Amino acid sequence: LGMKLHQKRAHLLDEPFDTRLTAIMGFGENEHDSGNIELIYVYNTKELDLGERFRQLSVSTKNVTAAVERMTEDGYRFFKEPAKLDAIDTEVAALRDPDGYVVVLVKEEDFMNEIAQAPSHGAAAVAAG
Repeated sequence: LGMKLHQKRAHLLDEPFDTRLTAIMGFGENEHDSGNIELIYVYNTKELDLGERFRQLSVSTKNVTAAVERMTEDGYRFFKEPAKLDAIDTEVAALRDPDGYVVVLVKEEDFMNEIAQAPSHGAAAVAAG
């Protein structure tokens, strides 16, 4: 998706003993230029509970179809091919990552239009902020 690794930290020396590796990634030149995502790898874990509160990770892209084609070539399988969601007039595609989480690709222009039309409260305001 074109993200850059901004920070990587092994927690092996933290007290109490912690076996995590944290990576902070984003689209800007550094972690202060754009939104970021923090990924955590937990060593020596055979099973990880996905929980019930996480719904999906949405990532905007200028061209959903091109991103799907590139990711399909890399071996990703989409359960929702690129299509407009009529209710919100936004182009999306969706897949599950290897851990079962849903990742949604959203056309950036459509998403920005959706935010502009949303009331100034709720989830859309949080996403814009």
